[in-house]
This record gives sequence, structure tokens and C-alpha cells, in this order.
Amino acid sequence: MNINIDSFKGRNGFSLVELLVVVTLIVVLTGTAIWGLSSIRNFGVDSKVRADLVAIANAIEAFERDQNSYPIPALGGTTPVLCFYADATYAHDCVDAYFVQSYVDRSLLPQKCLSVIPLDPRTGSRYVYGVSTDSHSFQIAGVGMDGGATAYTTENLSSDLLLPSLIRAYDSANMVVDGGIYLPYSPNHLVLSGTLHDVTGTVTNGGGTPYTEGAQVFEGDQIITGADGLVDLYLSDGSIVQMEPNSDMNLSRLAVNQNDENGTVTNVLLKLNLGKIWSKVVRLSQNSEFRVETTNSIAGCAAPSFPSTLKVICWLAVEKYG
Repeated sequence: MNINIDSFKGRNGFSLVELLVVVTLIVVLTGTAIWGLSSIRNFGVDSKVRADLVAIANAIEAFERDQNSYPIPALGGTTPVLCFYADATYAHDCVDAYFVQSYVDRSLLPQKCLSVIPLDPRTGSRYVYGVSTDSHSFQIAGVGMDGGATAYTTENLSSDLLLPSLIRAYDSANMVVDGGIYLPYSPNHLVLSGTLHDVTGTVTNGGGTPYTEGAQVFEGDQIITGADGLVDLYLSDGSIVQMEPNSDMNLSRLAVNQNDENGTVTNVLLKLNLGKIWSKVVRLSQNSEFRVETTNSIAGCAAPSFPSTLKVICWLAVEKYG
């Protein structure tokens, strides 16, 4: 068979390099379009969050004009209430609390002040509300996505307030920042994690890598203290676990089973293999669980002064491995 090569001369076609350039351009343009649509969507949701915070703040101010004080969440109700001292640490005795924190729901604001209670458009959970116990200051918070998670707050803080913020509900790995202040409110409402504070001496993970101040820990991690080791584990539900020297603990479960307008349900399981721990437990709802498994333990628990705050203090010691 004879093939006339000259017949192929002058035919139009694409080289491999040209095809790669075209494909690259298509990928870039597609990515740009998707990013643009995502930015537009985030802008719309962020605008809704800001509008919700303004509406809630206006309703709180209307409540104040009618009652001569900002609304203070009721203890013992179905909505969890957390209490804090003037240094922003958790208070188990709410009588001496400097401020309290809860959620914006119908138990907080009557319908005449706010006809519809808005929910976070990203998570469907309620907005967080903090108020000083003297009822002179309040703050509400939501999360935006301006180039990453960003805290949106609306507040009326009195000049004599000792703290820059009245919101301390969560302290997770996804903290958001507002003006340099870390607000413990996460855009991922199903994240439960821990932060290590007051790290002293030898504190390592299961592989022997040292932990440092502020290290984040998650479900499945292990914390081991040496003979000179001390560490405080702050969980994102507000609970605190203090580990003493020569202790070994696994974070077997750090779960958020529910976090929406109906409440927050957490599930914590710690396995204490060796040593001693003190735990100050915060249960964000009656259905929340906080358990410590041991093989050979001595335990002591103290009921809180106010059962409605849903907090318990426990001490556990394990003499040796099982």
C-alpha cells in the first residue's frame, strides 16, 4: 500500500503541548468559578449571621427597656447555663459567678421582644449569649468565614467590665479570633477536643513526643506524665481534667452527639491506665455522658452546690496497670 505523506501536510490539529495548555486553562477557570460561587455563598451566609446578631441585640435592648435589666438565663431550666468567675474560669457555685453563658432561645427572649428565634445558618445551632450577673453587659456571637473562620460579635459592654469577652462555651481546636481575643465558638459545631495548659515537667504522647503549652489533643490521643509531670486538660465542653505525676490516660471518646436548637449532647470516655486525675465535669445537657474507665481504681466525687449547673467534681486514682 502506498501512502501519500504530502496529503497530510497543512491539516489542522493540536500538539500535545497545546492540549495540555487547554486542559490547564479549563481546570483553572473551573476552579476560579467554583471559588467565586463559594465566596458568594459565604458572603450571603455571613450577611445572614450579622443580621441575626443585630436582630438579637435589638431584642435584648428592648427587653432591657421593659425590665430595666438584660435577660439572665434561668438556672435549672432545659437550656444549659455555664457560670464563670471574674477571671473567666468555670464556677461551680453560681452564686459567686461574675457572668453566665447560655443560648438565645425562647426561654431567654419572649415573643414580644423577638418574634422568631434565629439559628446559625451554617450549623442550625443556637447563637451563644453571655451576660454579666449584674446585668450591665451582654454579648452574643456567631461565626463568619471571611478568609477563614472569624468571630462575629455584637455586644454592649459596660466600662467597668473586667473582661473583654463574656463568651467562654467552647475551647476547641477550631477557635475563631475577634480582635486578638480567642472566642471559644467553633464553626464546626460537632467538634469536641482538648487543649493542654499548665504543662510542667515531662508530658508526652503515646509515642514519647513531648507536649507543649497549648497543644491540641483529640479522640484517640494518649497523655503520659513523668515523675515530674503535671498538666491540665481543658475539654471543649468546659470540663477540666488535672493529671498528676506518673499518670497515663487515653482519650478514648470525645464526641458531640447533638448540637442544634434542641440542645448540646456530648459523650466523653477517658481511660485512666495509671496514676491520678482530678476532673471538673460540665454536662451541657442531661443526656451528656462523662465516663472514666479504670482497671484498679479509687474514686471520689463531690456533688456541686447547684445541681442545675450540671457539674460534678471527681478524683480518680489507679495504682497500677491491670
